[in-house]
Amino acid sequence: MTTVILFDVDYTLFDTERFRTTISTFAGERSFQLWEAYAAVRATEPAASLPAALARLASNDPATAQALTTALAQLDYRRFLVPGVEAVLAAARALGQPVILSEGDPSFQQEKIRRAGLAEAVDGRVLVYPEKAAHLAAVVTAFPASHYWMVDDRARLLGWFKRLLGARSTTVQVCRGPYAAEPPDPGDPWPDHRVAEIGALVPLLQRAAEHSVRRSIDPA
Repeated sequence: MTTVILFDVDYTLFDTERFRTTISTFAGERSFQLWEAYAAVRATEPAASLPAALARLASNDPATAQALTTALAQLDYRRFLVPGVEAVLAAARALGQPVILSEGDPSFQQEKIRRAGLAEAVDGRVLVYPEKAAHLAAVVTAFPASHYWMVDDRARLLGWFKRLLGARSTTVQVCRGPYAAEPPDPGDPWPDHRVAEIGALVPLLQRAAEHSVRRSIDPA
């Protein structure tokens, strides 16, 4: 039996809040203009990204945009992984096939995932969409399995996934970031598990792996 474990990135494996704070520190007094440009991109484009915001900022303040672009290129993205990521990915590999399923600007997200070391950790199994919700069925097609785990910070998205796969899915909400208190859609189930930090997922995955081994030894 094959198991696929789908991991979100922002607020789940990657400390997006600390990343944004670091970028704001680099921006200094221009921080407001940067995030204003980011919000404007987000309101008009399918997915926002820092490079797109910097390109927008460059039209008004090219020197600041160039300085921030240089700082972004030199940043060590691994330092923004949340504690416990290495252990949880090891536990996922013991259970089945871990896959990164992220949302945002495909180019920037792919680069962030690569520089954070996450692409290497999942042997290059990375999917990035401007909106994940519209591609859940495509994800299942891309990685066929008898059972799926989905780990995300959004209860609504996990509810949609559970509605799609039912008993073939186990959903886990990492309750960090702006969506921590967001409920699922009316009529959709709450996540099967809710954890405060990604590290709390390790024993859940380990128990699932042990159960899988026992089933393979004694299918009855």
